[in-house]
Amino acid sequence: MFIWGSGHKTIRIPIHNAPPCGTCGGDTLRSISFDYDYSHIFWLFKGIKNKAVSASCETCGTVVRLEAEHEKDIVRTLGKNPIPFMDRYGAVVLLLLVAAWITFALTRPCAVNPDSQVCRDSR
Repeated sequence: MFIWGSGHKTIRIPIHNAPPCGTCGGDTLRSISFDYDYSHIFWLFKGIKNKAVSASCETCGTVVRLEAEHEKDIVRTLGKNPIPFMDRYGAVVLLLLVAAWITFALTRPCAVNPDSQVCRDSR
């Protein structure tokens, strides 16, 4: 079973009320691209790396890479982050699940292994 891997995603979102292009001055459709690499475990628990956000003009093809503060403004304008939750926070969810299991195993050893010495001593 293949449980570890990596991949690449590009999410393009059209922006209809964008300011005119700085190169050609066109008022036509522009788009924002969220471009990132990720690593995953079981295709569910993902972690993002090498994220880049860029704006492109559909008329002249000019691509401008956006800084972090502009990215926050765009996400605020869209209303939600277009990158899926498990792509952004999947690694954190996995760590929380492992920490919860360890906590459960340490606080309730008889539930995890009823034949252990600790459980026999407590009877």
